[in-house]
Amino acid sequence: ELAKAYCHKHRDDYAWVFWLAAEDPSTLGAEYAALAHALNLPEKNGQNQTVIVGAVRRALEQADHPWLLVFDNAEDEAGIKEFIPNSHHGHVVITSRNPHWTVATSLEVTLWTPDQSRDYLIKTTGQDDCEAAEALAEALGNLPLAVAQAAAYMAVHRKGMADYLRLLEDGHGEDLRAEPRDFAKTVAATFGPSFDDLTATAPAAAELLGLCAFLAPEDIPLDIIRDQADQLPDGPLKETVANEAALGRAMVDLEHYSLAERSDDAALLTLHRLVQAVTRDRLGEDKVKVWAGVAVRCINGGLPRFPYAVVDTRLWPPYDRLTPHALSAADRAEDLGAAPEATAKLLSQIGFYRHQRADNRGAESCYKRALNISEKTLGPDDSDVATDLSNLAQLYQDTNRLDEAEPLMDRALKISETSLGPDHPDVATALNNLARLYLATSRLDAAEPLMKRALKIDLKALGPDDPGVAIDLNNLAQLYKTKATNLLAKAEPLMERALEIDEKAHGPNHPRVATDLNNLARLYKDTNRPDKAEPLFERSLKIRETSLGPDHPDVASALNNLAVLYQDTNRLAEAEPLFERALGIFRESLGPDHPDTLTVAQNLDALRAARDGG
Repeated sequence: ELAKAYCHKHRDDYAWVFWLAAEDPSTLGAEYAALAHALNLPEKNGQNQTVIVGAVRRALEQADHPWLLVFDNAEDEAGIKEFIPNSHHGHVVITSRNPHWTVATSLEVTLWTPDQSRDYLIKTTGQDDCEAAEALAEALGNLPLAVAQAAAYMAVHRKGMADYLRLLEDGHGEDLRAEPRDFAKTVAATFGPSFDDLTATAPAAAELLGLCAFLAPEDIPLDIIRDQADQLPDGPLKETVANEAALGRAMVDLEHYSLAERSDDAALLTLHRLVQAVTRDRLGEDKVKVWAGVAVRCINGGLPRFPYAVVDTRLWPPYDRLTPHALSAADRAEDLGAAPEATAKLLSQIGFYRHQRADNRGAESCYKRALNISEKTLGPDDSDVATDLSNLAQLYQDTNRLDEAEPLMDRALKISETSLGPDHPDVATALNNLARLYLATSRLDAAEPLMKRALKIDLKALGPDDPGVAIDLNNLAQLYKTKATNLLAKAEPLMERALEIDEKAHGPNHPRVATDLNNLARLYKDTNRPDKAEPLFERSLKIRETSLGPDHPDVASALNNLAVLYQDTNRLAEAEPLFERALGIFRESLGPDHPDTLTVAQNLDALRAARDGG
């Protein structure tokens, strides 16, 4: 609250004021990267979160006007240190329950003084009983949150302070007298009458509070709860959400009791973390699992699915908005063992999204948790376990951990064949995954029969014009192209057909189309047709920059391919800046030792040697 007051008081002193929820470092990165839109940076539509975070930090460091960053509820320095710009023009405020900081000067937030508590109670309630106000403030330990809740309850019910104190003593006297003072118990005691009253007179508001207690505390979207009404248990909240006016009244009830805050447009709710904790404690063993499961299913239902397990940037906005709530709900549900199948699916989806955003550490954590839950809940041989294994294996392959990826792919294929049958499209996906790994490790003879079998399955199950078939065709063409020069003529029509399918299915500017163009252009270059290759390389680069952002690894691949073409056609001055840009992207996103980084570095060294030697 002090940080909010500072922002309000000094808002005209800063060009930008940004508030970031810093409780979970795994979601802070996405929030920080989202500042690229507010700053209108070229990287704002990029895919690689690490690159965007770096761009935001540099923009703040280089800004010549003042700005303010608030990191709210940070756990420790390690979680936010990489996000703090080094600048004399900006200010950083950190709120935390951890008193140990070296990157900032600590300012302890103490309890209110007895006089402050008394004056607040008198001003808020309109009552002038100073003696009763002082007694109530002492009972509440001068804890501002508890004092505010007490005042809110008395304002709603027009209850005197002495009467309210007796109400608390009758129901929670031991909690109020606990020593040393336990803030959670104090809030629980103060919250008790409000919760009891809500349950009796506004049950929909009480259930809404119960559901929100399992989501992230800030910016809880009411539209998700309304749109996922079929996931709610039968009861007051389910009956209320269909009526916008009734849902609005439930929000007002929470606000009147000082249990939640509404956004200006009443589309979002914010709860104090301690209120959430007390709410969960009061629900009881049965209800706490019910609402934990409801929270997971609501967020699950509000997230779109990625088709064909490929990048689709159009689906990122809802994931940007809901990932903090997804992780909060999944954490609670996992601890309670509530709705395990839904929890595993939610973690899998968030993991896939994070994988797309190049948040490999966050993706790996989600994938592993999803796999662990699925194995325990469904058994080791379920098809969902195969999906989780495949996701984790793909991450391992992308981060050049091929030895870890292969046994997971082997197991995923065996499970899919057994649980789904040998001709299911998911089996084709598993075959392709393993075949691509064989291709990457130069086991071409082992890869070919797997790719051919995958194509046969998808042609029969999906039809000749399905994008899944295009993936199969591209994979097989890449194998032919790698295997032998005399197979290039066999690869070309497969690539052309894949491009035709994807352009029809996805439109001309989709990342899948860019991949098809890139593959075909490389074949044209390798068969001494640079004039046909160049426009395809250029179009592929343009699509990737537009759809994925300028700093995505796929953009770096496209830059490298076009630069190699320029180099081969003796246009070294045009090639060099492309190699340099590609190398910078790969170093930032994949690290200095990744094979792709090393390849571009070698290409750039060769170009400079040829230029200097000439």
